[in-house]
Amino acid sequence: MTETVETNVIKEPSRIIPKRLDARTMAVKSTGEVIRVTNDHRIIYAYLEDQFRGLTNPKNIAAGRSTGHFYDSDENLAIKNDVSKSTFKKVKKDLKALGLIDWKTPKAKKSGHACEYFVKQLIDIAHNLEFIYQELPNGQPSYDHVRVSGLKTKKTKKAAQPKIEEREDGVQKQEHEQQSPGMSPTAIYSESKPVQQADSVASASAEDDPEQRSGFSQPASDSSDDVSAHDAVNGGNVIPVPKVKKQESPEIADLDSLKCWRENGPGDFGFMEYGKEHGETDVDRIAALIDQHYFEALNQITIFDENRVVTEEFINGLSRGEAPKRNDDGTLKKYGFAYAMAQAYQAHREGKSEEEIQRSIPVWIEAALPEYIPVHLLPKSEPV
Repeated sequence: MTETVETNVIKEPSRIIPKRLDARTMAVKSTGEVIRVTNDHRIIYAYLEDQFRGLTNPKNIAAGRSTGHFYDSDENLAIKNDVSKSTFKKVKKDLKALGLIDWKTPKAKKSGHACEYFVKQLIDIAHNLEFIYQELPNGQPSYDHVRVSGLKTKKTKKAAQPKIEEREDGVQKQEHEQQSPGMSPTAIYSESKPVQQADSVASASAEDDPEQRSGFSQPASDSSDDVSAHDAVNGGNVIPVPKVKKQESPEIADLDSLKCWRENGPGDFGFMEYGKEHGETDVDRIAALIDQHYFEALNQITIFDENRVVTEEFINGLSRGEAPKRNDDGTLKKYGFAYAMAQAYQAHREGKSEEEIQRSIPVWIEAALPEYIPVHLLPKSEPV
């Protein structure tokens, strides 16, 4: 009997550091903040992510090995990661700015009292980050996520071409544009190159044509359908050519579903199934596909009504870092941010540059007025 030997198996508890964290600097698109990434950031994040994933694992909770919460003190975490307490606090602050972690401080502020930590996987917030890598001696970046993940070579059906419509006020608007997955009007200007790469990802090829894959040519006419049963019975020599039905493209999910999948990731019901319907099984590729479909759906929504009030449908459609925070009663905590996002998307549809949009966001926030937002969404205290 031949013994099967497992190779390349991790046999010891290990920290997994996402390769994109090898970036020298990371820029937060929604805030413009730029953070220098060091090995301390990588090691500490890997530890926190590993602990959070294990402690919130439903199997561990069911087995009684965890309460489902991740508590620890700054002092303990600094020691466990072999850094000073001041270094840990700085890294902790940077990781929060990047959107990778968050925490709740204890009500009783005692020395060494534990905080409760919440950790996100990098793939879930990467859309809001720009990764800047050092260059190798040959001029290439030290890491190319698009190439390594295979996104650059994967081909899918090209989205519908932009359609220009006339609004009631006479202003032309562009319904939607082919975008890079995860790109939005609030993405920083230097992300223009990945947009060009995504165009190649979304381009169609003859290989994707179901008629060419079938091995049959579509007949020039329907004459083959005219062969009668009498001809067949009497040994007619006319052989009908099978008609190959063109495969219908899978339906695009509704905006609410796409938004949920973007925010919750592969653990959300229907995420993986949606990818399979569109011929994808890799999580990264499904996430990219969902991002693309999400932005296409969002770009079909009317942003401002005839009174220049931001529509509730648009506000509800915003996702992740672009979605305004809400109070418990569903009202907006800061209506100025929602107004700025509406202006940003409108400017994008009108062809404004990403750089110009980024510069304008603080101005739009300051210019926001309550009458620009649906009345029932305004906070009672009306903070901008």
